[in-house]
Amino acid sequence: MMTGGKNLMKTEFKVQGMTCGGCERSVQNALTSHKGVTAAKADRVSGTVAVEFDPGQIGQDALAKAITAAGFRLKPLRRPQWAAPMKPPPVVIGPGAFHRTQTA
Repeated sequence: MMTGGKNLMKTEFKVQGMTCGGCERSVQNALTSHKGVTAAKADRVSGTVAVEFDPGQIGQDALAKAITAAGFRLKPLRRPQWAAPMKPPPVVIGPGAFHRTQTA
């Protein structure tokens, strides 16, 4: 998502291992020390960190590496996937389904 007319994006990571305010600050500092990160807000209760960054200067992979380099683990994120188109169930025709009619 773009923010405020600038080329800034926001993303959120699920982080394992944040147990105190010091952990939150460690995650935030690990992110904001990188060029291109304008804000980071970690929350140990929800286990998330929200990051605002300039994608022209830093990417999401580098953000993830900064978190893991600070000693925390990222929870796997399920990425949205397109649902497969719905298909009608196959028609199964068994023996005797077709009958020859006799006409007089």
